[in-house]
Amino acid sequence: SGVTNDALWYFRLGLNGGSQGGFHTMYVILSDPNTRTNHPEYYALYNGKRDLYSRGGKPCLSSEGFFSNMVEYARAHFDVYPQADEFTVMPGDGYTIMCQCDLCKGKDTPERGWEGTISDYVWGFVNRVAGEIQKSHPGRKIHCAAYGTYLLPPEKIQLHTNITVRIVAPTLGAFSGDPARRPHVIAIRNAWLAKLPPGSMLSAHEQNIQNQPGRKGEGLPIFFMREIAEDLKSWNGKLLGENVEVWQTGGGIGGPGLNHLHYYLTGRLYWDSKQELDRLLGDYYSRFFGSAREEMKSFYERAEKTCMRFEAPDIEYLLATLKAAEDKAGTNTVYGRRVALIRGECEPKLRELLLQRNSKEEYARLEISPQTVENISVDGQLNEAFWSGLSNNPLRDAVSGGAPKFSTSFRIGSDGANLCIGVRCLEPDMQSLIEAGQKRDDMNVWMDDAVEVILKTPRRSFYQFAINPKGALVDLDRSQGMQGIVWDANVAAATARGTNEWTVELTIPFKDILGDKPTAEQPWHINICRNRPRDKNTELSIFVPSGKPTFQNTEKMAVLVVKEPAGEE
Repeated sequence: SGVTNDALWYFRLGLNGGSQGGFHTMYVILSDPNTRTNHPEYYALYNGKRDLYSRGGKPCLSSEGFFSNMVEYARAHFDVYPQADEFTVMPGDGYTIMCQCDLCKGKDTPERGWEGTISDYVWGFVNRVAGEIQKSHPGRKIHCAAYGTYLLPPEKIQLHTNITVRIVAPTLGAFSGDPARRPHVIAIRNAWLAKLPPGSMLSAHEQNIQNQPGRKGEGLPIFFMREIAEDLKSWNGKLLGENVEVWQTGGGIGGPGLNHLHYYLTGRLYWDSKQELDRLLGDYYSRFFGSAREEMKSFYERAEKTCMRFEAPDIEYLLATLKAAEDKAGTNTVYGRRVALIRGECEPKLRELLLQRNSKEEYARLEISPQTVENISVDGQLNEAFWSGLSNNPLRDAVSGGAPKFSTSFRIGSDGANLCIGVRCLEPDMQSLIEAGQKRDDMNVWMDDAVEVILKTPRRSFYQFAINPKGALVDLDRSQGMQGIVWDANVAAATARGTNEWTVELTIPFKDILGDKPTAEQPWHINICRNRPRDKNTELSIFVPSGKPTFQNTEKMAVLVVKEPAGEE
């Protein structure tokens, strides 16, 4: 069976999963229906309500009852599995915003930026559990990942000696999309090494799941062999081990054709990270692809060079090279079957992507001419003459493209120096607006009623602006991931309320956006969006529908062009 073959291959590579008590273990307690019924105080309070369900439930880490339950769970694990040397204490995925109850107030550190917003809050809880386990089960370890908004080491806590840490922050530029991020992540790892007591374990975690279903790289040949080798060599002798996340389907390795080389290479380098990479790769190409080794070598090297960009010439080359490799290896050989497996996994997506690259279709086009006007009074009212001369653009349901239940429209223009956007959100129930965000870059805005603007330029992956009914603004340079929260544009933004609507007025300076002013030759791309969250009836509306419940499908956006006045170049 596939499971047996995978297990034998893992043994052959010398891989060992070790003994860990799960990963997002807080989920086990919080997802229990009895906990939801009997202990709502275990759950984070957001906008006056306990979050009992999202991602299994979000914890309140100031709840003494939840803390005691977590300690009991860890002790039970070590009692039931006496061979276990480690247990993980970790929130579920998506835990980025601290509980808003009175007990939690002031425990966050937003001044540290996105990656340290709740570091002391989360690690303080983990440290308390570790202290109790140190008393009852000396020698056993408590583990947690440094992840998301608690990636940075805590500043105010002396960690117990029985804590181990797993860094969840890719140093591989091909994965993060930003090669310049590597030194930043290395600095975070070094900070953890300095923070951990002598002799503590530090494990690194790299995610090898780029092309799994539902991800942006699904079905694409994404390779970064040289970065894997460089990374493992740089950490030789400093890490207990590395946890590589893989995806599975039908009980076996997911995408075995596309993922095989990375897993093989990583396993070989674990045993000796000083091995010469080109020799390892050459041996792999020869033994795995036989007579098609040169073609497959060219395939992997070209795919690695694209660094996930995959322009039309790259795609055409990859498709042709795979066909040539399969023809040379023959369909009746094991080598040919291996090439066919890889080709079958990636050719459909490559052809779809090639069609998109060669298509001239535009989902929508916004052409605006700068208006000579006095400065707009950014007060959210949208009552200046500037707005009356601009066309009104409706938003549609983000998934279906149909008319949303709660209509939203926007006008867009320019005063020469700024991109000016006015949005009108019809709202029959103004008393139910969710608006927990209070200040600039307040993470609560993401859970609020909000208007979002997504901008992509030829020189930047995209920028994201969000504003809630109170006027709290979040702006990010998404080329830096969520760490882009530290970037601030000189945006002027305001909101206003009516009887059955709320409105947004926003001006974004062109000079603050990397990519020059949008022209016909070098246009920007834009989407305008509205998030209307309610308990079980959240509505997402958007100018160019993404086909998915997300605002961040940057493959489907409107073209934005600012036309120069006649006579100017």
